[in-house]
Amino acid sequence: MNTETSSVTMAGLRAHCQTDQQPAAIAHVFGSDQYPDIKGTVRFYPAPGGSIVETNMEGLPAMSLPTATPQVGPFAYHVHEGSACGSNQGATAFQAAGGHYNPTNQPHPLEAGDMPVLFPNNGLTYNRVYTSRFRPADVVGRTVMLHQSPDDYHSPTAGGMRIACGPIEQY
Repeated sequence: MNTETSSVTMAGLRAHCQTDQQPAAIAHVFGSDQYPDIKGTVRFYPAPGGSIVETNMEGLPAMSLPTATPQVGPFAYHVHEGSACGSNQGATAFQAAGGHYNPTNQPHPLEAGDMPVLFPNNGLTYNRVYTSRFRPADVVGRTVMLHQSPDDYHSPTAGGMRIACGPIEQY
């Protein structure tokens, strides 16, 4: 842990989050051909020692029970290393996005691109999370990925089929 990160306090983050700052980066997320109703935005804000990542998505499918095959939701969610999503067609959609963003070669779930799963409510989700694993400038030129199934937080390929993607651009 670097000294800048270790000096971050909850009060400091809370105060930082209440400003009307512009994001430093944004991803416009779109669904695969199998999930065409998914769309949304992911905004990346600079924060002390890292980033605040704000996620708004709609059109998410209803979650299934964990006994279903494949299980649908809660949705694994990551920053991927690739700069483009590629084709949104078929079971191999968004393969151009590559694997999880992991510049320090950490095991899953300690990769820089690992994010909390997303839980939809009537197809909608909103999430705002702080991470010290990257700054917005570090992920510009990468992609955001939403997977069909939950993350198991130990397999680097967890989450199953890629169902939505968005390239991260400077705001």
